[in-house]
Amino acid sequence: MSWPEIPSPSPALTIASHADRVWLQYRGTDVLACVTVDGVHHAEYLEGSHLLTAGSSGAWCFRPTRTRDDVARTADEPPLPRPRSRPPLLLAHPGGGTSPIDVDGVLVAADFDEQSVHLAVEHTPWSRTYRGTPTPAGYVLQQSKSWIHLPLDASTTRIELDDYPRSRADGAWHTSEYADITYNELHRRKRAIGDGVRWHWGVTGRHGGVLIAKAFRAGSSTP
Repeated sequence: MSWPEIPSPSPALTIASHADRVWLQYRGTDVLACVTVDGVHHAEYLEGSHLLTAGSSGAWCFRPTRTRDDVARTADEPPLPRPRSRPPLLLAHPGGGTSPIDVDGVLVAADFDEQSVHLAVEHTPWSRTYRGTPTPAGYVLQQSKSWIHLPLDASTTRIELDDYPRSRADGAWHTSEYADITYNELHRRKRAIGDGVRWHWGVTGRHGGVLIAKAFRAGSSTP
């Protein structure tokens, strides 16, 4: 089967697939569409989150946390309180609906591979290091940094530091090509297979156009 062309309101498209469904989000919009072989199954409002990847639990979506330097006059001054905000992680369920997920610490970045969502978290213990420039001079907060490796099939509403495998992260945060939207759209999953269904998608024209998605059942050359 196949379905008509889907208009492209934005050239930045994120696609994730698992089993018998594909998840689509145009960057700059808050709408996530779940597509099955029968067409658009349902859509969710992401409230500022963006699609990362998908697994058996659903589509994992991430809302970046804005951070700024915490500069104090003394080395033992406690960290400034973080403003309370919405949970940084959202799980969109295959059957519809979403669940916000709290994280112990400050989630500042996210990455993924074929097995896990990798969450970059800043947490206690902390220290302060003196900085003369740039201004203002003072003692800059240095939080501990860890990658939490969350399985794609996880089902939870809160993630503590030691609930899942964790590795230490030193220096500046960085993510791999898997988190790069352009790479993900143009190279990584032009074709996906799940539950006997082959998914193919692409955009007409080199500089945008419309998205065309097709689903082929096992052994069939006709969408």
